[in-house]
Amino acid sequence: MANKISVGEDTSDLNFTPFDNGLLQSSLLPRASKQSYTKDTDVCMYDTQNLDHDKAMNDCKKRVAAYLRECYNYVHQELDEKLFNDFIMCNRGTYAFVALVGSLNKHLIKSGQITQFTLLSDRMSVVKPLLDVFINYLSNLPAADENELRLIRGQQAERTWLCRFQNSIHVEVPEYNPDGLESWLKSQDAGLQQKAKDYSEKIFTVLKSRILEKLQDVYGDTWESCINDIKKECLKRIITLHGDEEDFDLQEIEWTDAIDLNDIKTIIERHWSQIKEGDTSFVPFKKEFAIQVNESFSTKAEKLTWLSDIIKFTKAISDPKGKKLSPQQVDEMELIYGSLNPEA
Repeated sequence: MANKISVGEDTSDLNFTPFDNGLLQSSLLPRASKQSYTKDTDVCMYDTQNLDHDKAMNDCKKRVAAYLRECYNYVHQELDEKLFNDFIMCNRGTYAFVALVGSLNKHLIKSGQITQFTLLSDRMSVVKPLLDVFINYLSNLPAADENELRLIRGQQAERTWLCRFQNSIHVEVPEYNPDGLESWLKSQDAGLQQKAKDYSEKIFTVLKSRILEKLQDVYGDTWESCINDIKKECLKRIITLHGDEEDFDLQEIEWTDAIDLNDIKTIIERHWSQIKEGDTSFVPFKKEFAIQVNESFSTKAEKLTWLSDIIKFTKAISDPKGKKLSPQQVDEMELIYGSLNPEA
């Protein structure tokens, strides 16, 4: 690493600041004020009990350098070269990786698996299995995570990279739960659920508009009669919702305002093979509303799996006690919206 980092007027591949920030975050060094040590004295590699400060500092420097070197070498050895360069040997990767291996050291000390001054070979024997989890994560990096890591900019970039790295291990080793990760995950979950809610609303708006337009296109002025049962159910919902209001007037409310996703699914299923006589430009329902979200994609039910999923996802979103949607489910919603609205 030494010849990879710019120091002073020397220029190299990596900036000094990310490495310095990562080291400060890592807990490999103690935090100190002018008068005393303030943090990480029990997990750092500096012997705060040694009154010979020059020796303590030199010993610490050797321990930290050797530990970082071994961690870098191991990941470089086990990871694809391109992935190593893209996610470890870059400025944001430098910060995240140095802070990551520092937090692994802290976890192992706190859990009693090593001590502050355990020999490097013994330290690495318990660090490597955790690094293997991280290496496997990068080797099978989810598309959503890769896009986020590559595209994120600004003040949140360093924290996002670090927490993504840490969480890759936390998912497999729950007892590894470094400071700050839990609060970051909560903030990510809130953002993810809001993203799901936004997609749910967008998908419903697009679907409702397209379905009603297609019915009017095929049936003209008589389009309502072909879904009269749905119209009646919508009117019942409106009366149930507003019937007790003093100024309620059913004539002033559009019955289509009460259409829901289940109605839309029914309409699509009924008109799956509908064509428009004499109009070769008309796109059949079965072509416009077939979206592949699973490997199986041959039957009508399989081609409408996405719609059943959207109904399920929307129900979960609207229930305060409902199960939170996973990143994979939100990715599916994004795919569905993109298929329905490719120009968005």
